Amino acid sequence: MPISKIPFNALQSGTVQGSNLADGSVTSAKIGDGQVLTAKLENEGVTSAKILNSTVAAADLADAAVTDAKLSAAAKKSANIDSLALSTAADDGDNLILDGTDVSQTNAGDKINLDGIDSPIVTSQSGQILEKISGVCQGQQINGHQFPTVTAVQALTTSHADLTGSQITYVPPIGTKRVEYEYYVLYGYAAGSMIGHFKLLVDDVEVTYFRTNTYGGEKRISFKWVFECAAAADDTNYGAFTSWTKPKSIKLQGREYNSSHQVELHNTYYWDGSSAAHFSAPMLTITAYS
Repeated sequence: MPISKIPFNALQSGTVQGSNLADGSVTSAKIGDGQVLTAKLENEGVTSAKILNSTVAAADLADAAVTDAKLSAAAKKSANIDSLALSTAADDGDNLILDGTDVSQTNAGDKINLDGIDSPIVTSQSGQILEKISGVCQGQQINGHQFPTVTAVQALTTSHADLTGSQITYVPPIGTKRVEYEYYVLYGYAAGSMIGHFKLLVDDVEVTYFRTNTYGGEKRISFKWVFECAAAADDTNYGAFTSWTKPKSIKLQGREYNSSHQVELHNTYYWDGSSAAHFSAPMLTITAYS
């Protein structure tokens, strides 16, 4: 008589082997929920066809697992990029392209971080002002740039010294071709016919073609210079640079001719019909041009 059914308790544990099962005899209904473990899956056994659309979430991806090659051109173009970090090798003379356009022509309001220094990206055409910071030297910050503090008269000597209020550390916006520096100061009476000698320095290197003498009575003087930021070669005579992507310190130094031709700064004499002296603060202005 054929055996139609064998009770499960009649089988000794471990006696049913794979060879005892017919091909295709184990259906989904015979597999308990959660019973197929990672160890039961063959390497590369789960194909794309076995993954339900929209089921791979961000939490399922390892950090840095999505490479540039896996992003479509459309995805790259539509990405919302708040800031980018460029290495030193990338920021020396190269143009950064966002949405197929040079950053000097688009993306106003964003910032690029170059070696830890934030530089704004601005919309510009050749010769336009990209940034202008200007103020009285009273220790304030303007657009992230620290202005010096001047509260006292400066008497020059026969040795060159830094002019108070003239120093600023500056890095221009991306796309800048020229930087204009201006120091507006009261050239005051001290003794005799005033004669002063003045020079301009960038990172303590003199811009030799700036050298200036002043002569005469009390007056406000504007010391102004334009630096090239995309020159063919660095030139300390003119203060020209092949690139300007890191902070540079700009300042003036001055001296008087001799003790018979003394010079004071920030001081006005005979103010308002009297013989009294009066402090007068200097101003500083930096303008970046595309």
